[in-house]
Amino acid sequence: MSAALPAPSAAELAAFVDREAIREELAAYFEALGRRDWERVAAGFAPGASLDYGTPGVRDLEGNLRLLRAGVERLSAASSLLGMQARVWTRGDAASSETAAFTAHLAADAEPARLRVSCVRYADAWLRSPDGRWRVRERVVRADVKGWLDAVREPV
Repeated sequence: MSAALPAPSAAELAAFVDREAIREELAAYFEALGRRDWERVAAGFAPGASLDYGTPGVRDLEGNLRLLRAGVERLSAASSLLGMQARVWTRGDAASSETAAFTAHLAADAEPARLRVSCVRYADAWLRSPDGRWRVRERVVRADVKGWLDAVREPV
């Protein structure tokens, strides 16, 4: 017979709740990108957030959102699979996370149909806002692998 596990402390439970809230924010970000919900995408970032999506000289929220929107609006479909490797570390009202995602973007009006696929890593620093919600204050995005594939369109 195995011994019962000790009950988690209040601090351990609070850290668990915070980690899950951050994972929910990550999922909401990817869902909002796919739906082109730019207001929700922007709401996930703290005022003055520093973002590095790989474009030299563009670190501000507004500039990066403009580039994201322009890129996604050129697609006929954008999908992201949030990896199980969403590691989150909390420290009171601050946190950090490292997240892996697989993205697939179908280029609009491309003949033959072309699909951009990427394995991407997000390194984020988070802060808890006064309203209690977690928001990204710093993000660095790097693609481990990316490339174009010929897409096969199946009849519906």
